[in-house]
Amino acid sequence: MEIPADLTPLVDGDILRFEIGYGAETGWRGVTEGEEAIPPWSWVEAMLHSRLTNICRAVSTTVKPRIFLTEGHTFRHDIATTKPYKGTRISKKPWHYENLTVYMRDVLGAEIVTHIETDDKLAIEQVSSNNTTIICTRDKDLRQVPGWLYSWELGKQAAFGPIFIENPGTIELVQPGNKLKATGLLSFYAQLLTGDTVDNIPGLPGCGPVAAYDILTATVKQLSSVDDTLLERVVEAYEDHADMLEQGRLVWMTRELHNDGTPVLWEIGMEE
Repeated sequence: MEIPADLTPLVDGDILRFEIGYGAETGWRGVTEGEEAIPPWSWVEAMLHSRLTNICRAVSTTVKPRIFLTEGHTFRHDIATTKPYKGTRISKKPWHYENLTVYMRDVLGAEIVTHIETDDKLAIEQVSSNNTTIICTRDKDLRQVPGWLYSWELGKQAAFGPIFIENPGTIELVQPGNKLKATGLLSFYAQLLTGDTVDNIPGLPGCGPVAAYDILTATVKQLSSVDDTLLERVVEAYEDHADMLEQGRLVWMTRELHNDGTPVLWEIGMEE
């Protein structure tokens, strides 16, 4: 599908705070040959604008991007009981982390997201936009959300998209390394089964990428219409529905808020 002109980019500013912050440090040390050299702000600012310009060019838009930043405690920290949510994350941040936060907020107009995460806000904006937006992030979690998506290249991570994601989506087991590459509902179910080591979400105990792939692709191959049977296979694999509910709520990107601003949490079957 050809990407429409001038979609509104919904940009994951949380990714940029780390990517630009650490990238500027690495680049500046390479130029100065100083192991502890701190890049000047002008170097960081130029990198940030270059990234945003390249994102807009890649998605064929002249519309000003909307940038989002997470701030503070989120609901996932409250519902994670099996393991602390993001409990294995290292707290160290790039030197210019706060400067990037303030600059994106006060100069570029970034929108601050509280209680939910930027990922959720991107999903909420996307599903309510009538296909006039495109999510721009390197976070694979957002590949479960229907609509346009773009992930830019960085290091060994290849660019992905721009692509229009539909349900049930696609899934493949990439070699070497048995890595799952999925979109749409298949991406959500795959993560529900395997968990997310980056965010310290365990998923189904003992279920790695190969097992998850077998569960989901066996279902797809047997049916001309996927729908409920995918969910049935995942429910069958879990057995403990209570644990499945917690894991699903952790990996599901919230698409809607209640009137009081709290997220509509995932319930088994609501995704169909």
